[in-house]
Amino acid sequence: MRKALPFVFIVIAVAAGWQLGRWQALESAKARLAAYQLLPVPLDSKNVFGTIADIDGSTLSIRTSYTNPLEDAANIVSVAITDSTTIEGVEMKTQKVFDAEIQNFAKTAKTSSTTPLSPPEPFLRQALKASDLLVGQSVSVITAENAVGARRVTAVSILVSAQPPTAATSTTKSD
Repeated sequence: MRKALPFVFIVIAVAAGWQLGRWQALESAKARLAAYQLLPVPLDSKNVFGTIADIDGSTLSIRTSYTNPLEDAANIVSVAITDSTTIEGVEMKTQKVFDAEIQNFAKTAKTSSTTPLSPPEPFLRQALKASDLLVGQSVSVITAENAVGARRVTAVSILVSAQPPTAATSTTKSD
């Protein structure tokens, strides 16, 4: 037993030294990353971008697009949907439709010199309800409060991106 005691102390010392070294290296990497500011973090933003991870009544759990690679926890933000929250689906227009709208806009802009005009948007908007939202959809949320570092926010507006069809969901007709 006495011969094993020094061995146990050596193993404990090596494990403690390894853990301390790992912690110091992680803290050093965090400090260097913060000083470098590869992706500067805004002080104030009312936007949350990401994918719906869970839906619980009128609360969405959004897995945000930006995650800190030095943090272990996933970056999940709870988004409360209220009666005044607007929800819209957006889908890109076909190039042919958008080109025709741009040409029409250019003709109208040449003839109308006093009325301010808005150019056409490259996507279609469709009003949705909260019950239309699905786990896995990409969303852009405009919040009522500062979303930087927040874990819970209230949605003013939600834009749901249309997903391109996948091989499992697309169908082809054979004649």
